[in-house]
Amino acid sequence: MEEMKNSTEAVEKKRNDVVGESTENCGPSLMDEDDDTALEVITFSRRFPKRIESQLQKDWPMVKSRLKNYGIACQLNLVKCSMTFSTTRTRDADLIEKARNLLRLFTLAVPASQAITILKGRHWDVMKLGYQKDGLCSEFGINKEKFHERLKLLCHPSLKEIGDLLVSDICIDGDILVALGPVISVKGIRIIVKDCIVRGIPPASRVKKVKDAKVRVQTMKRLEDLLL
Repeated sequence: MEEMKNSTEAVEKKRNDVVGESTENCGPSLMDEDDDTALEVITFSRRFPKRIESQLQKDWPMVKSRLKNYGIACQLNLVKCSMTFSTTRTRDADLIEKARNLLRLFTLAVPASQAITILKGRHWDVMKLGYQKDGLCSEFGINKEKFHERLKLLCHPSLKEIGDLLVSDICIDGDILVALGPVISVKGIRIIVKDCIVRGIPPASRVKKVKDAKVRVQTMKRLEDLLL
């Protein structure tokens, strides 16, 4: 437990040392080849924690290739620990917003292969578990000892098992948890996480209920198939 506590505090310190806010600049105009109209280039950047540099560097060729399909250029600056996306203002505003959110997910150590799925409309949710503003511990007055105990409880059964059951991906980075998946699944994950951190309810009990419900649905489906 002490090891997890030290690990979490270390992550919190590292995150506080990183400027995670995005910056936006409007660059020079480009000419649209089709109608000769000027296209204003929009560029937005976000810094990332040094600890995820090697993974980002490994994933970047895939990220660059995938973003190119959406008309978005990207650059990884290892010296400044920053990521920069650029596109034109004539692009879909919703896509630009998704690209900004993608940068945020990268800084939260969400694997690139999972994070990039939000460009296709996959739902996602960021849950603050600790003592940051709007964090569960801050909001509900949970002391550090209980927090570390419940954080450990949250991971047993594994978050991967919970994610698999709800057809979702769950990533935890210190006191931040990110869930990606269908809307109803992401809402369910938030309930499970909040009950565990705030009320100390073991996720294992919820996992069993989900499994039992799936078995009932499958049984009814098989019965329906037999009756048809």
